[in-house]
Amino acid sequence: MPHPWSPPLAAACALTLALAACVPNGAPAQAPSTRRGASPATGPRASAPLTPKELPGTGARPGAEIVRLTGVVRLISDQGAKIISDNGGGVISNNGGSLISYALRAAGELAEWRLADADVTVTDARGEPVRGADGQPLRARTDQTGRYDLAAALPAGNHVLRVALWNGGALQALLVRPAAEASQDVTTASSLGAAYVLERLVKGEQAVFDRLAAADATRLTADLEAARGLLAEAPAYDPAGLAAAAEELRLRAPAVDATLTAIEAQLLGQAQLGDGLRGTEVPLDRPLKLAIARDGALLIDEYGAGRIRRLSPDGVIGTLMDGARGTIKRNVISPKDFLEAPDGSLYVASYGEQRVMRLAADGTRTDVFGADPAMRFRPGAIALGPDGTLYVGEVENDRSAPTVPRWVAVAPDGTARALPALDDQPGAIRAIEVAPDGTRYLLTWAADAPEKGKGRIYRVRPDGAPERLAAGLRFGVDPGLAVAPDGSLYVTEDQLERLDRVSADGTVTPLAGPATPFIKPTGLALAADGTLYVADLHAGLVYRRDPAGSWQVVAGTAGGQVTGDGRSISLNSPAGAAFDPQGRLLLSESGLERLVRVIDGRLEPIAGSVEGFAGDGGPATDARFRDLAGIVTRGDELLVLDTGNGRLRRIDAAGNITTLAGGATPSVAGHDHPVDAAQADLTRALGLVAGPAGQVYWTSPRRNIVERLGPDGRVTLLAGRRSTQPGDGDIAAALTDVIAAGEPAAEARFRSPLGLARDAAGDLLVADTGHGLIRKIVDPEGARPTVITVAGAGALAMVARYNDAAGLLATEPAASAVFVLPGGLCQDAAGNIYVGELGSRRLDVVAGLLGGAPSEASGGGVPARIRKITPDGQVTTIAGPGGQFFADPDAADALVLPTALVMAPDGRLVIVDLGANLVRILPTGTF
Repeated sequence: MPHPWSPPLAAACALTLALAACVPNGAPAQAPSTRRGASPATGPRASAPLTPKELPGTGARPGAEIVRLTGVVRLISDQGAKIISDNGGGVISNNGGSLISYALRAAGELAEWRLADADVTVTDARGEPVRGADGQPLRARTDQTGRYDLAAALPAGNHVLRVALWNGGALQALLVRPAAEASQDVTTASSLGAAYVLERLVKGEQAVFDRLAAADATRLTADLEAARGLLAEAPAYDPAGLAAAAEELRLRAPAVDATLTAIEAQLLGQAQLGDGLRGTEVPLDRPLKLAIARDGALLIDEYGAGRIRRLSPDGVIGTLMDGARGTIKRNVISPKDFLEAPDGSLYVASYGEQRVMRLAADGTRTDVFGADPAMRFRPGAIALGPDGTLYVGEVENDRSAPTVPRWVAVAPDGTARALPALDDQPGAIRAIEVAPDGTRYLLTWAADAPEKGKGRIYRVRPDGAPERLAAGLRFGVDPGLAVAPDGSLYVTEDQLERLDRVSADGTVTPLAGPATPFIKPTGLALAADGTLYVADLHAGLVYRRDPAGSWQVVAGTAGGQVTGDGRSISLNSPAGAAFDPQGRLLLSESGLERLVRVIDGRLEPIAGSVEGFAGDGGPATDARFRDLAGIVTRGDELLVLDTGNGRLRRIDAAGNITTLAGGATPSVAGHDHPVDAAQADLTRALGLVAGPAGQVYWTSPRRNIVERLGPDGRVTLLAGRRSTQPGDGDIAAALTDVIAAGEPAAEARFRSPLGLARDAAGDLLVADTGHGLIRKIVDPEGARPTVITVAGAGALAMVARYNDAAGLLATEPAASAVFVLPGGLCQDAAGNIYVGELGSRRLDVVAGLLGGAPSEASGGGVPARIRKITPDGQVTTIAGPGGQFFADPDAADALVLPTALVMAPDGRLVIVDLGANLVRILPTGTF
């Protein structure tokens, strides 16, 4: 089940970034006090000025410089002295640090209160206190006017000023690379814009952007200021009142509506993978295997994303293993099985890397069992015995000459030994479990007659010979297995869409399933109290079955969920994007195998249901796909790459679906010998473009070519030399390629081309990923199309910068610009080209497209970026390190894997970020 993609900030003065005036537990805000116990009615305290505290630890230290920070700590309130806060105190702010700070200032309505005798401390970006030479936190205290004066030796980087409030909350302000002397005011204020964004669009805890673009902040402030006179009276100073006032202005002022619409468009998906939300509100990308953690939490293997999620006993989801968001900063290529060791480390069997690895809590990896090329042993099923022995089963072997099911025991000291064969019939081991007494249970799959394609259960008692417990089970490659205390077993049969109980004597009894039938039940986990958890791979759901037999969904969102309230719009591995003729955004979700249309804050399904293949000739909503990728509109039609099924499919204006190309036995297209559309090989095709006269173009990274479907229904090879040797798409091979200027398209060499776009002249832009180049196919409909290079320094420069994050440049000439794995492409009306640079942090996803699996799936390396190539040949960075947006690659809103780009009709840039599970939209005029 491969995934379709399986494969310096300038110094600035300190700027205010007011983030919170927190009121614990949603309690009503107390009156602002100039000091604890003082009456707010008296205003600022009229006592002698306070001398700032002596600040310890201001001597210079390595990597630090003395800076002096001064500023005023103040609260904006109404005459009733209530704190004005938005949704519990959160205030939306922008990347530059300015508040979206519009507040009604009618005479007598507002007053400024300054906070005296308040402690001001400094933390780093992670919230850890910055300490002086004596080990104590750096600290200052405000005087009677609310002013503080702090001199400190601060390490390089960003810091946060924190001001403690009397009610247990705090004001915080971001210190962005402070100059030697900087003014840093810490302010909280009511904001119609902030209230609206929080209350109406993101519901407080789920902001896709915790910082808006500076242009959005400026525009919203100006729009609200200009519309202020439309309000008959001042709004109530509470989140609902402020949001209602902004809503009224939105309805009455087109400029306000346009700005808020632009902001709303940025809120697609769930920030930080939905961590902190209920498990039933968060999509899962192919949940395959399950395990019970030591603390009772449920661990969920997301096979498609190569991550492990953690569902707490109270139903809240988090991320245990993920390179961008997880506690363990790694992803694993196609994790087939996993378990938690007694010390909290993880054993993971990687199908893609052909290794069993052990991951410590800090992400340190130790290979426990590696595939011996001579053995052709691909580990997949693992289990841990009570004595610490790790059992590893072969999930797949040489299909052309399958062997008997093989398994090994890896002792705690790392010594591996082969175990006796279960029987003499060829096959593979799909699951292993070990009972507390050391009895081992194995599920095997038969590769030959008479039981070909069927499953068997073996029981191996301690020091005993294998005995066959049951046979004839109907499961595919990923069944679940769980052992009950009484020696009975639970097994999933995905081909029969059911769960079985197998007694100790081998009797198989089907159990009643959930009200919504299983689609492909796989992983199982059995809790100590008898509760059983079942993963449904294709439905993207995890069910809980209590001991009484009642079922409940505990994680994942059902494919039928179509509404969004600004907080719970849940995307599942978005892979492609397009706009329909009405200007509505269309998205393909490879995780749920569906196409959706974004309308008024909700997702409307237009095609797809579950994984598989079905639906041709009928309504697209009943269709089945496998690994959806690129989408494009052609008039009133929608075309989509169904890459797992090797097809290009078409949805007509009436909503019916057919196959346009692919589906028959593939016949490789030659330069001079077209093939019928049905014979085209679209397996793992990605880039997709429609031409003006009915043509369709796509990239085939697996075969290093660009193909064309003509109006006559014939497919030709437009550009590239098709692969004929294994590993022909490997980047190592790309280093020796000669790239000629203006060479005939039929002779051009591409390496794993991914993105494809059409420019205003009708030429095709190609992301030549393996070469690190942006290239153009000139005159693709002419008699002799040629290929030229638009930008990029080539494969040697790209490989040299693979792990050189410090060498990233914000601006450089196109000819010398280095693109580390360019992917998605698009062009705007002015001729600017935008490139999604995948970077080298998520090689686990792109490895399959580049000819092989890396030894390290993810981790360090060059972060993802969005690059802009101007018509005069300059390359700038607009997002990611060096750009305006998402500049911090380790922040919560960082780009992870921008796999597709599309330009909206109104000039906004849509970024499909597969790795972050988000769609990000940059407003017009900000890039």
